[in-house]
Amino acid sequence: MVHWMARDTQTPAVGSYEVHLLPGFDEFVLGYKDRTSILAEKYAPLIVPGNNGVFRPTVVVGGQIAGTWKRVVKKGVIEVEATPFTRFSASTRSQIERLAARYQEFFTHSDEA
Repeated sequence: MVHWMARDTQTPAVGSYEVHLLPGFDEFVLGYKDRTSILAEKYAPLIVPGNNGVFRPTVVVGGQIAGTWKRVVKKGVIEVEATPFTRFSASTRSQIERLAARYQEFFTHSDEA
C-alpha cells in the first residue's frame, strides 16, 4: 500500500501512536469497502450498529480504529465519552482527554463569536 503525504508532514516517533477522534462520516472509514486494514472485522458492527449505514464517531490509534466516542452535553458542558473495543493504554487515554479538551474549547469559543 502506498501512502502520499506533504513533505512537511511530521511522522510520529517509532513506538508512539497518534490518536484521533473522527466524526461518524469521515472518509477514513467511509472511503473503503474493505476496512480490514484499519478495523478488525469483529468490531465492524460496533461502528455501524444494525448495519444501517449510520456510522458512529471513531477513536483511531496508530492508524487503527480502536473504539468509538460520543459527545455528551451535561449542564451546558460538552464532554467526550470514549468506549474502547478492548482497552485504551494510559497514553491513549491521556491523548483522548487532550483532544476532548480541545473539542470542548472549540465549542466554548464558538459561542462567544
